[in-house]
Amino acid sequence: IFRLTGRIVVPGAKIEGGKIIASSIDAAVIADKAGEAYNIDPASKLTIPGFQGTDKYTKFYGSSQNPMAGGFIGNASYPTDSDIKLAKADAESKIQTAIEGYLYAQIASENFKPIDGTKQFNITREVVNKDTDSSGNFSVYIEAEASIQAFKESSVVDLMTQLAHQVIDPDFALKDYKIDYTGNITNDTKNKLVAMPVSFAGNFWKPVNGDNFRGKILSKSQSDLKAFIFSTPSIEKADISFWPFWVNSVPSDPKQVKVIVE
Repeated sequence: IFRLTGRIVVPGAKIEGGKIIASSIDAAVIADKAGEAYNIDPASKLTIPGFQGTDKYTKFYGSSQNPMAGGFIGNASYPTDSDIKLAKADAESKIQTAIEGYLYAQIASENFKPIDGTKQFNITREVVNKDTDSSGNFSVYIEAEASIQAFKESSVVDLMTQLAHQVIDPDFALKDYKIDYTGNITNDTKNKLVAMPVSFAGNFWKPVNGDNFRGKILSKSQSDLKAFIFSTPSIEKADISFWPFWVNSVPSDPKQVKVIVE
């Protein structure tokens, strides 16, 4: 005899296509008596003594998919509530460390930047097996999930560059920048939205194409070269050097002209 450990409600059967489809529910049981004799193999049909003599006796029954285990008479180790509490806390800590470590590794490998305050960790399943082995050890099984909001800083820089181009010449390119994420972060988990303040400062410049510039100055005299440079708005300053000293004009051969853009 095995007894239910608690009250259960078995869902009603269904009728599909004129046929009765049986229903079932999982339930925990405990042996009526102590001892290894109750460690039996899986049973395909466990009848209910209280229904004996009625139609229900054959229509309501139980079955076990796994062997019964844990039956024992004598002295044996058994986890206390304190043991279980400590084991669960240790298991939860370890699985959280493992999952978050994997999560951050994935973020780093994809060049994502995590957002502080958006990390979430949840235990989705926890099972304690109080049965002990020969050394007195029991087990705790835990499933968990973790998530964190993250973004690519390059996407933020691209957005800031586009905003800057609304007020400056689109030909200007971002040379260098400083970006900070400070202030209160709003995390709307329901709509999966995160609002965060961004402080951005960037220096923009109009790039000079060295090859294009070289082609425009070939064969120019020193005075014409200076005039051309000073009339080019994208050039802030320039150093001109002719070598040997008797040369006073730009060579016509592009290979003899070196242009360095800083």
